[in-house]
Amino acid sequence: MTIAVLSGKGGTGKTFVSVNLAVNSKNAVYLDCDVEEPDGHIFFKPEHSETEAVFKTFPVFNEEKCTACRKCVEFCAFNALAFIGKKPMLFQEVCHDCGGCELVCPEKAVSLKKLSTGSVSWGVHQTADKTSSTGTGKTIAVGGMLNIGEASGVPVIKAVLDKGTEILAQTEKPDIETDVPDSTSREKKENPITGNLIIDCPPGSSCAVMESIRNAEFCILVTEPTPFGLHNMNMVYRLVTLMGKKCGVIINKADSNTLIEDFCKKKKLPVLARIPFSREIARANGAGNILSETKPEYKMIFKNILGSLQEVLQ
Repeated sequence: MTIAVLSGKGGTGKTFVSVNLAVNSKNAVYLDCDVEEPDGHIFFKPEHSETEAVFKTFPVFNEEKCTACRKCVEFCAFNALAFIGKKPMLFQEVCHDCGGCELVCPEKAVSLKKLSTGSVSWGVHQTADKTSSTGTGKTIAVGGMLNIGEASGVPVIKAVLDKGTEILAQTEKPDIETDVPDSTSREKKENPITGNLIIDCPPGSSCAVMESIRNAEFCILVTEPTPFGLHNMNMVYRLVTLMGKKCGVIINKADSNTLIEDFCKKKKLPVLARIPFSREIARANGAGNILSETKPEYKMIFKNILGSLQEVLQ
């Protein structure tokens, strides 16, 4: 399953939910796509971490070849190009790295230059699960970090998603012996990916969120039972509906208020869990601990959520 965890604003418990879902999932890869403020690593503390740079491209113009035909300016849907006199000018902050200006230039006056925009890191979290008889487990944690001053995190988010998908495919790659059962039969068996990608999305409903949920099979909307929480949840609900995604709601810091439940009944949205307001949760999160690794009652909450999602997606 590919599960995206969203919230209309920061501080609702999106990372808390994502991290606990990941450690309770079989063969899970956690993806921290909140590349402006990544904090998943605080909980996972990944070992054997590796890092790669992420690059974007931007156009460079050869003024000797340029005939000021303006085809690149007319093509750019984001108004990142303009002509000042007879010279092209780039507004790099709004360039979306599509490469279209290079394709449409009849004089081949445009080339693309690489520029570092951030990085992607990944490592292994070894679970010390005190609620389980086995006591051990493994989660791969992948996260992105946007360079200071960069306007868009989309290229880094794409890199995080690609790296997570690559890692999950590698962890499930079959043995050669299993793939080829005997010397007389060379036909490969089907080996579908059965692990889980848990995507910790950026808050809000911006382009970065749209990129994060593009390939998600199910979206979990995390909210709190307040008018402000309902307003912001409605924004992301409209986004996932527009993108045709199945979704459900987790009410965090739940109390006796039925504001969110009333909205969910009206929209026929499943409430996957109600996590009560608790100082214990706040202390665990503040210390960077994963609560369901030590508290069986919380482990059961997230196991039940995963079970519900498997039924929905069958």
